[in-house]
Amino acid sequence: MSELSDTHTSANFALVNKSDLAKLYAVTLTHKSLKINELQNYSLLKHYLNGVLFKELKRYGCEGVVLLETCNRVELYLHIEQKSVNQVPQVWSDLVGRDLPTFEIFEGESVARHLFKVAAGLESAVLGESEILSQVKQAYFKAAELGFLTPSLNYLFHVAIVVGKRVREKTRISEGHVSVASVAVSLAERLSRGRRALVIGAGALGSKLAHILVKKGFSVTVANRTFEKASELCEKLGCKPAFMYELDELIKNSDVIFAATSSERAIITQKNLHDLKGKLLFDLSTQNNVELSLRAQADITILDLEDVKREARLGLEERASQLKSAEEIVEEAVQRFVSKRSWTEELIKSMYQDAEVIRQKEVERALRVLAISDEKFKKVIEAMSKSIVNKILEKQTSLLRRVANEDPKASLELIVEMLKAEVLSKEGS
Repeated sequence: MSELSDTHTSANFALVNKSDLAKLYAVTLTHKSLKINELQNYSLLKHYLNGVLFKELKRYGCEGVVLLETCNRVELYLHIEQKSVNQVPQVWSDLVGRDLPTFEIFEGESVARHLFKVAAGLESAVLGESEILSQVKQAYFKAAELGFLTPSLNYLFHVAIVVGKRVREKTRISEGHVSVASVAVSLAERLSRGRRALVIGAGALGSKLAHILVKKGFSVTVANRTFEKASELCEKLGCKPAFMYELDELIKNSDVIFAATSSERAIITQKNLHDLKGKLLFDLSTQNNVELSLRAQADITILDLEDVKREARLGLEERASQLKSAEEIVEEAVQRFVSKRSWTEELIKSMYQDAEVIRQKEVERALRVLAISDEKFKKVIEAMSKSIVNKILEKQTSLLRRVANEDPKASLELIVEMLKAEVLSKEGS
């Protein structure tokens, strides 16, 4: 890697100057102050996508905006003058037709710190959750597509994505299963040899269970009181919907059963005893979907919500032990960001390092397949593969340095190149 590093370390750009840093703000509503179902009342997505939000903000001198909206947060990242930022909550309130509850405003350095922590999963309802990094990327790409980025916002999100990835690579903050659904499926993989799964209930928990089970390679059937809801879910996931009146037969033909309905009465009872023997059963309801008397049966393994939560707490404890290391990585990134120390070369170095790992693996695989032992041919393949990597990354490297010089056109071109690279990497994996 030394020859690549020597080629790509000449520039040293200051990516965020003091005047631009002073114009960076974030206005946020999150799970910390509102319940998830309440957050939905303050969604800005529709107004963001149709351009109305930015149009209204421009009236107060806003130069750029990125909306990060998930089930746990609605956050606006803004390039705006200090005198105008107090107008943002009112614009928000007018668009959603209701007064905003308690919200937070971050300014300058604290914007970077907050977003970096968000991307790293340190601000999530579940510490270290991995999905948020993808959501930050999508928010960034969407803002670029809509033309809402300024160079400063562009680079803020560039660095946040790098930091989120780095925290997960350098710590175990995202390891272990901590959600009820992921823990339950993990236990199912550990305790059951069979791969036929029955999910009873197509609500939020049932949907998540089905999604993870399909991803893990289980053959999944979803039974629900409303067949249409089960059918809609299964159409998205590629599993099989079923009616509740088929339950007895479905239990007979399943290896693992997840009961996750809001029913106030037991839906799996003594009448199912014979068909449950030797099977793994999860009662993930709060109302005892599984008749309590079945728990006395020695030949049925039944785990309830408390069993799953106990396992989840172990995962959370493991993640919590990594919190200090993760926060140190974030803080170092913040200080680099605000002290004008260029991230350009670090980004470039990271790109080449990742590419080199892939290159070496592919060369080794090609040499094995071709059964090449001749050193001369090995050198030719090595040289050719290095040349290909350099030529592919050369354009991205050039664009990164133009972004560092705050060239808006280069920012958009770089995003296109990043998307191309992501597609290619997925096709090659």
